[in-house]
Amino acid sequence: RRKGQKKASPQLMRSVRIGILVSGGLVFVIGLILLILPMFRVGSVEVNGCSYTTAEEIITASGIKNGDELFAVDMQKVVGQVLEQCPYVDKVSVSVSFPSKVIITVEERKNVMYTEFDGAFYSLDAGYYVLEESQGETAFSPFLHITLPSIASCTVGSRIRFSDPDADLSYIATLLEELRGTTLPGELTRVDVSGRFSVFLVLDAKYRVKLGRVTEIPLKLQLC
Repeated sequence: RRKGQKKASPQLMRSVRIGILVSGGLVFVIGLILLILPMFRVGSVEVNGCSYTTAEEIITASGIKNGDELFAVDMQKVVGQVLEQCPYVDKVSVSVSFPSKVIITVEERKNVMYTEFDGAFYSLDAGYYVLEESQGETAFSPFLHITLPSIASCTVGSRIRFSDPDADLSYIATLLEELRGTTLPGELTRVDVSGRFSVFLVLDAKYRVKLGRVTEIPLKLQLC
């Protein structure tokens, strides 16, 4: 020690040692994490809540593949891709079940229907938002076939534009709500609401039930 040089205080030396130990420990932990994380890879993808859309379609849309690094899965991106590519999915959540499973839970749109326009068939939600187009109606067999008032245009990704933009269509929602809460003597095959005062149902693809206007629907359905 040079003459006049101050001796380091024990407290300072202790702090330096602790700092070195902490820094070394952090480096070790970070290195361990970087070593271990790649070992966690996707072994399986489980899909819950789907009925119209298949689990395979949702997995494909998610972009997740077996062998992907588990912690590299971008949950928000997966949600966005599923919503974009699966028109019948309304909500999506993604979670991880360690050590290797990704769980995608979906909630599908309710009250999906389909209608015919200009030689093609279109699936739509209760707000008349068009989801998909098909040249045959077999693809939409799980849904209710509804004949709507005169349509001016029908485009996937947009609401149906009716020929009469000022028409009061509230009677349609009223009828559909009543039908959902009623047990009918047969399978409801089709609903025709193209005429406000000449509404009718088709049961079991062969029985036509004329309701007329949408008034006293609970009584009419009870009589049916």
